[in-house]
Amino acid sequence: MSIDLEYILIPSIVSLVSAFQLGTFATRVGGARRRLKVDYPKMTGNAEFERYVRAQQNSLEFFTMFLVAMWTCSLFFHPVMGGLLGLYYVLGRRSYFNGYVNAVADRIPGFMMTIKALQLMLFFSFIGIAAVILKKYQGYDLFQHGRDLAEPHLKKYNADFILRL
Repeated sequence: MSIDLEYILIPSIVSLVSAFQLGTFATRVGGARRRLKVDYPKMTGNAEFERYVRAQQNSLEFFTMFLVAMWTCSLFFHPVMGGLLGLYYVLGRRSYFNGYVNAVADRIPGFMMTIKALQLMLFFSFIGIAAVILKKYQGYDLFQHGRDLAEPHLKKYNADFILRL
């Protein structure tokens, strides 16, 4: 089986945006270090700087899980779903970082966005993997069944273009 590169364009772009975001976070930590006069190699001593470092470190800790969840969702469920949830994750991560550097409590809304995005990506990943297993070993096409159920309703509201995504 081969994959058309156009098929994975959206999650590829989101991957690059999220990598760029991590670079931006690192730059902001470096700027905070200079502005707050925190000497190398110290990582503690200034509460504001520690919030910058913690926000960046948490973002790095979640990056691997994010990439695995987004790409599994994109490949097994649908790349538009994976990419959109990935973009939601990136926006949540931005909110988390900006909130955390402002005050510890302000990180919660962004953190909840990232957790929800990860949960949904994992959920759709499992659905996609289950669909592949069912089709291969039982001859049952879960996605076709879903399209068959949805098609009359989508046509009723002139939204059947969704079936062509």
